[in-house]
Amino acid sequence: MLAISKKTATFACNNKACCNSGALLIWLQWDYLYDQVWLYLKVGIVGLLVWYHFYCGHLVKVFAEGKNNRNHVFYRWFNEVPVFGLLGAVILVVVRPFS
Repeated sequence: MLAISKKTATFACNNKACCNSGALLIWLQWDYLYDQVWLYLKVGIVGLLVWYHFYCGHLVKVFAEGKNNRNHVFYRWFNEVPVFGLLGAVILVVVRPFS
């Protein structure tokens, strides 16, 4: 039980550090970034990916309860959603189409 608690605490701490460092980097360069449309689109994509992450946690609970109503085809396509989101975020950062 202690190992699970320690693992969960480490995971939560790493997530907070990641979010704080990303926010700090945006804040440090805010004079340049405030009018960049690609940044707002990227932050929106990241928000959707965070929602996807929490929805996956919900699906794990549904599986644990044995209440899954979806077939394997849904999960194959559902698994590809973050790939498209991450590709979109990377393309926005590298190409910066609206600058």
